[in-house]
Amino acid sequence: MNTYKFNFKKISAISVVVLALVVGFLVGCQKKSINDVTDLEAKMLSIESALKNGNFEIKDISLSEKNKLFFDELLQIENRRQSLKSNERVVEYESNPITKKAIEEYPFKKGDSFSENETIIFKSYFNALKNLSVSSVIVTQYYLDQIKELDIDEWTKHRCTATLSMIKDGLIYIEGINTPRLKAAPSESNFSTCWDTCIRGKLSTVFNGNWIDISWFIINWPAEFAIMSASCSWDCAF
Repeated sequence: MNTYKFNFKKISAISVVVLALVVGFLVGCQKKSINDVTDLEAKMLSIESALKNGNFEIKDISLSEKNKLFFDELLQIENRRQSLKSNERVVEYESNPITKKAIEEYPFKKGDSFSENETIIFKSYFNALKNLSVSSVIVTQYYLDQIKELDIDEWTKHRCTATLSMIKDGLIYIEGINTPRLKAAPSESNFSTCWDTCIRGKLSTVFNGNWIDISWFIINWPAEFAIMSASCSWDCAF
């Protein structure tokens, strides 16, 4: 029978080398991740700075066709305020087929959380909304344009751009940019003024709230915005 003798010193030396390589690899990955995050934070600060200094250009601002049906449906619900006066039950938004489709296609679902990069991007965006005098629609469009050019993974880019696109369209809907809400008859002006004041107040409360409030609203934007719209339509119908 052959007898094998192990050279424990040699094995120990190899183990140390392997361990050092593994640790070095992990540290290198960690440093890369930290640098990536730092680079993203720096880019977000530069976006905020450009908006603050007026050193930016905006591409076409319009309601996205993908979201148009959703906001058209909200408009129809808003316009049904006369039936609300006769005690018609408020539309259950989550069971409405058009609203339900928008919720299903939205990149975030109830219970989701943000990745580190998504947190950096959205915190920067809402910081810009809070602290800059630039129109919210313009701020949102500029962030959309810039995020599309970021060197980040495609899934994060998709979730951020799809979310901001939906938020932008909600803001356009409120402002009445290129939407039928601009064509309201004079007899409807009291309701429109009331609804505008109501929805702006509700959004301002969220946008100026803490990060928990904001992140919850981002993740549930279509449903939350639809409910706000219904609530304001109800309040202003009486």
